[in-house]
Amino acid sequence: MDLMGQILSGIAVLAVGSLLAWLARASKNRVDTAKIISCLENRTHKFRSTHAIAANTNLTEARIRDLASASDQIRRNEKEKESWTLVGE
Repeated sequence: MDLMGQILSGIAVLAVGSLLAWLARASKNRVDTAKIISCLENRTHKFRSTHAIAANTNLTEARIRDLASASDQIRRNEKEKESWTLVGE
């Protein structure tokens, strides 16, 4: 194989690897967001704290903050910044 073919082959491998990594990360984010939503659906109070969600889902508090902030189904309590609820409740 000539040099140009090796370069193109290397680029193709990098592109496929990057795509697979992105798909794995997106899938993990969806699964973890679903865990958070499930936790918020099964609650006794309107809002749940980041700490309570973390204890219930085995996710870190930082991960919960990141995913909940990015989700359009979850909103942060405006008065108490470390608590969350589902949109529309």
